[in-house]
Amino acid sequence: NDLQYSLDDGVTWQTLTAGTSTPTISAGNKILWKQTGLTPASDIGIGTFKATKNFNVYGNIMSLHFGDDFIGKTDLTGISTAYAKLFEDCLYIKNAENLILPATKLADSCYEYMFSGCQYLLTAPELPATTLASWCYTNMFSSCYSLTTAPDLPAKTLAEYCYGYMFSFCNSLKTAPELPAKTLTYSCYNSMFYNCYSLT
Repeated sequence: NDLQYSLDDGVTWQTLTAGTSTPTISAGNKILWKQTGLTPASDIGIGTFKATKNFNVYGNIMSLHFGDDFIGKTDLTGISTAYAKLFEDCLYIKNAENLILPATKLADSCYEYMFSGCQYLLTAPELPATTLASWCYTNMFSSCYSLTTAPDLPAKTLAEYCYGYMFSFCNSLKTAPELPAKTLTYSCYNSMFYNCYSLT
């Protein structure tokens, strides 16, 4: 998908054509992103970001679907794979704790593989949804070798494979989050902590 980006805090915006690169971003600077009405592909969502140097990601993720009208948006209903694979295998992402994922109504596979393979990711964003959708968090942080702390998982209504392989191969993960759901469903926790060797 094409996206719009700004290098001057939103004063002016450029269109980035899919498969091309932005100008080089100097250390310490930031880039803003937005788009409206994207249609995610069934296997790769809206696309995947790549980078060549370390960076942190923050802000409200809904700007990638609702443009300037993202404030207050919390519903991903009908937008399956909305952010699937968004940063998959992006080795240079370091910090995502200030990335806002405000959706409380999720869609199938909406965050699937979102940070999978981000080997140097140290911090994860909050996940506030309490009602999940099928495959919504599947492999979301798989192979994030540097992640030591999992985000809180307050969900009480689960769905098929919703947490499947979510933290698999997170070799540095030391503690697991509380899982408050009282009623489970098919494979909801399937291999959630597979090969998490450091869990105590």
